[in-house]
Amino acid sequence: GYTQKQCAIWNIPVNKGVPVTHIFDHESRKWIDGHFDLPTSMVDNSAILLVPRRIVRALPWINYDDFVKLEFAVYLRAKGTKRRAAIKGSMSAAAAVKRDVVAVTRREIERVDRYIRVKEENAVQAQPSTGFVDDAGFRAESDQLKAQLKSVSIGRNDAAKYQQTVLEILNFLFNPELIDGELEVRTLDGTERRDIIFTNDSDMTFWDYVRSEHSGLFVMFETKNTQDLGASALNQTATYLGDRLGRLGFVVTRLRPSESAVRKAFSIYNDSNPRKIVLFICDEDIARMLDQKAVGNNPTRYIQNLYRRFRTSVQ
Repeated sequence: GYTQKQCAIWNIPVNKGVPVTHIFDHESRKWIDGHFDLPTSMVDNSAILLVPRRIVRALPWINYDDFVKLEFAVYLRAKGTKRRAAIKGSMSAAAAVKRDVVAVTRREIERVDRYIRVKEENAVQAQPSTGFVDDAGFRAESDQLKAQLKSVSIGRNDAAKYQQTVLEILNFLFNPELIDGELEVRTLDGTERRDIIFTNDSDMTFWDYVRSEHSGLFVMFETKNTQDLGASALNQTATYLGDRLGRLGFVVTRLRPSESAVRKAFSIYNDSNPRKIVLFICDEDIARMLDQKAVGNNPTRYIQNLYRRFRTSVQ
C-alpha cells in the first residue's frame, strides 16, 4: 500500500500486525478489519496512514459561493435577497438566500449539471489554495536541502546517499505536480534499473505538455554522482526513454555538463525517432531552484527554461 511504500522510501519505522478497522476491500466490495505493518502514534499506538498530498490539498474550485455566483446572480437580484445577504451581520438574510438556493436547485437539478460542466471545461484553471502554507518554512527546508547536498561527496562511495538526497529535493521542488517518486525502479525481468521515477500528475501547462508531446506519464531522473559524464551514461539514459517512460528524461549530476556531453545529448535527439530529449540538472541548477522555492516561486519555470534552451540550441 501507499503507506508501506513511503515508509520504505523514507526509512519510517513500522510495527508489525497493527490493527486497523473499517477497511474497504475492493475485491469483495465489503468493509473488513485487519492487521498490517504500519507506523504508529507515539501518543496512543494507533495506526498512522499516510495520504498523498495531492488528495488533501485545498482545491476551492467547486464550492457553494461560486455556484451561487454563476447560477443565481440574476435570480437573487430579482428576488432582492442578494441585497439583504450583503447586510453586515445579517445571518437571517444569508440563511434566507441559502434556503432559496437549495429549494430552486432541488427543483432544477440541471443547474448543478450545468455548473459542473462549466468547471470541467475550464479545469486547467483549477489551482490548489496555498493560503494555509507557511512560506517561511520553505526557506528553512531549502537551506537544509542545499546543505545536505553539499555534504555528499562526489564518487561511488556516496552514490546511494546522493540518490536519496536528490529524491528528497525533487519531491520538495515538484510535489504535487510530480508524485509518487520511487528509487531504483526495475523492469519486470530485472534487466533495467531506473534511478528515480515520478508520476506526472500535473495540470500545469509545461508538465501537461510533456505528458502529451513526449508521452510523459512518467518522468525519469538518472543520478550520476560523478565529475564527468561519459557517452555510455547518456546512451543508457536514452535507452530507458520510450513508450513506457516517455521521451523526456533528466540526468542529475554534480557539475555542469561538458561540451562533449551536451553534443551527445543533441546527437541522441537528432538520431531518435520519435525524438528523445535528455536534459541536465547540476548542483548549481538545484541550488537556484531551491532558492526560487524558498521565496514562493514555482521551480517548474526553471525546468521549462532548460527545456526551451535545449530545443532552441539543438541542430
